[in-house]
Amino acid sequence: MKIIACVIFSIAIGCSNGLSSTLQESKAKPRSGILQGLLDVALKSPLWKSVLVPQARANIVKTAEANGIRWNDCLEWIKEQVDPNEILHNNEIDENEYPAYYKRPFHAYENGNLCWDAAFEQEIASRAVGARNFPTYGEKGEDAFRSAFDEALFSLG
Repeated sequence: MKIIACVIFSIAIGCSNGLSSTLQESKAKPRSGILQGLLDVALKSPLWKSVLVPQARANIVKTAEANGIRWNDCLEWIKEQVDPNEILHNNEIDENEYPAYYKRPFHAYENGNLCWDAAFEQEIASRAVGARNFPTYGEKGEDAFRSAFDEALFSLG
């Protein structure tokens, strides 16, 4: 499991040069239009940050716990595995290496999905979503979800 935690942290801080190079080359145009404008306004609203984000986060934690995934215990264990300061000390990180939207608030993370909290919680949240989407499998729902992809790819030859 320590290796998994290290991989998650490496992705979160951008140690994968191949990935970061790909991100820099991507020049997709930002979304626009009325609906995107409304979404942008809603996401900048204090209501979003003070009410909806904490409620959504509490809901995913509740989903995890209800499906046998001990969120707080898992989170504590993950945080004990690696010292973020050690990773930062041992890796050069160029803050300009990522598009600005990677650092914008996203879901429950004020600093975007490249923050430590996102790295710490990614695996647990993924398991909770799998359990919610594949309820007959409970805490193994994510495994069922990922296996479905594997089976579909293998069936294609």
